Amino acid sequence: MYRNPHIRSSAIAVCFGTLLWLSACADDRSAENTAEEGPWEYVDDGRCANLDCGDGGHCDMAGTCVCDAGTWFDGARCVAVSTCASPPCPEECVIPQGPTLRAVLNGDTLTFSDGETAPLGTEAADIAVTAIEVGVSYDISATSPDAWVAGNAVTVQAPHDVEYVRVFARVTDNCVGESPYFHQVYRVHEGGFPTQGSAVGWTAVPTDDERLQIWADEVVEFVPGARLGEDWSDTSRAIGPASRASDDVLSLGEGGTITVALSAAASDIPGADIVVFENAFNETFLEFARVEVSSNGLDFAAFDISARGNDAIPTYGSVDTSRYSQVAGAYASDFGTGFDLATLRQHAMVMRGLLDLTSITHVRVTDIVGDGSEVDGAGHPVYDPTPTFDSAGFDIDAVGAFVRDPL
Repeated sequence: MYRNPHIRSSAIAVCFGTLLWLSACADDRSAENTAEEGPWEYVDDGRCANLDCGDGGHCDMAGTCVCDAGTWFDGARCVAVSTCASPPCPEECVIPQGPTLRAVLNGDTLTFSDGETAPLGTEAADIAVTAIEVGVSYDISATSPDAWVAGNAVTVQAPHDVEYVRVFARVTDNCVGESPYFHQVYRVHEGGFPTQGSAVGWTAVPTDDERLQIWADEVVEFVPGARLGEDWSDTSRAIGPASRASDDVLSLGEGGTITVALSAAASDIPGADIVVFENAFNETFLEFARVEVSSNGLDFAAFDISARGNDAIPTYGSVDTSRYSQVAGAYASDFGTGFDLATLRQHAMVMRGLLDLTSITHVRVTDIVGDGSEVDGAGHPVYDPTPTFDSAGFDIDAVGAFVRDPL
């Protein structure tokens, strides 16, 4: 369990503008600019020079409040972590960990642990916690939930006209004064996640997007998985821009993984930041992969996935992508799957200082064995066409990243 007496928020505390918490921010993200990208949309260049981060932090050039050791971001500015004046003292303050998702389905239950991300598939009742309180607000400008409720799980039950929910969680029994708390905004979808047509501008990124000027230029490690043929094992095919050619790909094999280095560091900007391309020739025969990112090539943080498909998919069968979120390979080859670094702002690795969201240098892509043996963060089995052969597993075309200001 991670318990850090010096809570750091090196990149988690992004200025959310008037739609969220900070009216003083120079890069006002107004409601008229949130239709596709959500409440993280920039209006100007995002430098946020006028952001007041408090005495315990400063605004960096990415428009982010960087909090000093011993402070935490309370939704408005960096404030000191309360300390114990009279021993015996609690061990230290911690921030609970919640799902690193950009969107949820209405009715989803989100589970929290007290300081570390719970292992995938862990049921709420099986997570050892100290004392967690959770809450929600459907007013995402709120700095506290409608009510704090004891427990380590919260169910999203948004009114049908509400598009976003802000979720809170805090540990209550080991911090003097106000506990630091988890706070994250999720987009709420009714019935299913956007499929390719409706996801353009959200998570479906076209190969010719002018912001894609960073590409993987080195394979750091390749661990092939099962049922992989030699003809599909050329790692050079995963380097450079997306080719959109069905045979110009590296297949990972079932359960295989690849780690690539980017040609330049990527940063957390509004909307998608990292984009992974597969070679799917239509919108229904799709193979999925998990995605992780690193700023030092050693420590990787994973994007959680959400899987609501409940039936096994046979070899070369069809996938209903409205049942899946934040998996690479969700779209046909003209589009890549975009991943928003903002979803990792409160990940334990960010708070430890092991992951710098303003300088992502490496991306790891791992094929999901789609027979249901792997599960999402809520314990739902993940299915994709299984088994496949020769070009087995996820077929990686390219890994790209956006730059803030395209040339």
